[in-house]
Amino acid sequence: MIDPGWYLMEFNKNLFPYYPSKIDNIIHPDNYSRLQSLVLPHASSKLIQLIFNGEFPRLKFCHLGICESGNVSFSMTTQLQNLRQLTIRGRLQGHVLEKILMLLKMSVGSNETLGYANNTYPSLESSFRRSVKFNILISCQIPSILCNLVIFYYFIRLRELQAKRHHHVVICLLICNFLIITVELPVTLIYLYHGELIPSSYSLCLYWVYIKSLLFPSNAWIMAIASVQRYIFIFHKHWMNSYLKHYLPIFLPPIFLSICYFILIFFYPCQQQFDYTQAWCFGACYLYNAVIGTIDWIVSSMIPVALIVIFNIILLIRVIYQKYKMRRGNAWRTTRKLSIQLFSISFLFLSIYLPFIILGLIRTWIDPLFLYGVTITYLAYVAYVVSLLMPFICLISLPEIVTKIKELCCLTNRVEPTQQQIAITLNTRRNIQ
Repeated sequence: MIDPGWYLMEFNKNLFPYYPSKIDNIIHPDNYSRLQSLVLPHASSKLIQLIFNGEFPRLKFCHLGICESGNVSFSMTTQLQNLRQLTIRGRLQGHVLEKILMLLKMSVGSNETLGYANNTYPSLESSFRRSVKFNILISCQIPSILCNLVIFYYFIRLRELQAKRHHHVVICLLICNFLIITVELPVTLIYLYHGELIPSSYSLCLYWVYIKSLLFPSNAWIMAIASVQRYIFIFHKHWMNSYLKHYLPIFLPPIFLSICYFILIFFYPCQQQFDYTQAWCFGACYLYNAVIGTIDWIVSSMIPVALIVIFNIILLIRVIYQKYKMRRGNAWRTTRKLSIQLFSISFLFLSIYLPFIILGLIRTWIDPLFLYGVTITYLAYVAYVVSLLMPFICLISLPEIVTKIKELCCLTNRVEPTQQQIAITLNTRRNIQ
């Protein structure tokens, strides 16, 4: 069932003059059992009632429309085995309908039923799972913050660290991850602890969505720039002979992303309908535009991860080739040191983000709801592992700071034997007297 006018942003009455009062009647009841694909500009209440009564046993669901306001005022009970695929492009019922379909896909089995009434939706998080994730995250947050502060302290104190340019992008990466665990993660912990966002305010949801949308892609891009610059530092150092060439690639992506997400989240022409009982308030409404959402995913996730993979592979090949060419000279030892630092950080990053990219490709080309529930319930929180472990991985690869910490520990250990020796000497003198 295809009409070119049905794909327009606004419905064209000249192309289809019977909508919305007659659109439900174009599907003959005799065709209900054979209907497999349906593309509509909007979804009326009558059509939704037919869908949720299981009248289309072969129909599949996937929402790709621009969503604003919409209300489903009636109660309904849905059997998952009757749900297949539906594509809705429009501005009326899209937002509420998508929520229902997503929750159905994630929350019930093929033989279970799920009821909805008065636009209320169950949370995707059980109290036990929230408690487990809360305890794990908060127990890792404090050591991670302390490790970050130690690195920042010594980076300010030690001139030799500041003089090495290849450390600058690592510090920028640490700053971004530090902001994630100190600015964004506390709001997530509040949600996990209470089961909803407290206080349940529209402005706090905007803040939460904006900070998450900005910091995680910025982290990915800084990691990608670190991979590119590390390859250049090792094999083409003369390309980075100016401050502009060195610092501009590091700061340009976060600045660009901050402007783009500010416009999309605060000024995009759609009506935000936040749900305070869902993680990240169910996201920003601009993501319900299929084109913008896909571009956002490609720019914020796919491209930086692809750059990380490509340049790490190229660097690994060049390092192996240089190993046999230079036969372990001084240049080879420097190359190995710089490469190991990048590989350790990249391995941590890719072990978490690469599965997200694979899932994104599957959802784009195969199944839009593939493992969506697992992603929202578990994998979305696994992304914090990168930010929580990053300072420890970086600390291991910074021998200047490790040496200072060892010296401090050795100095502390040397004080106690000295004090014990003084006490023994005093006791000996008293015994002699």
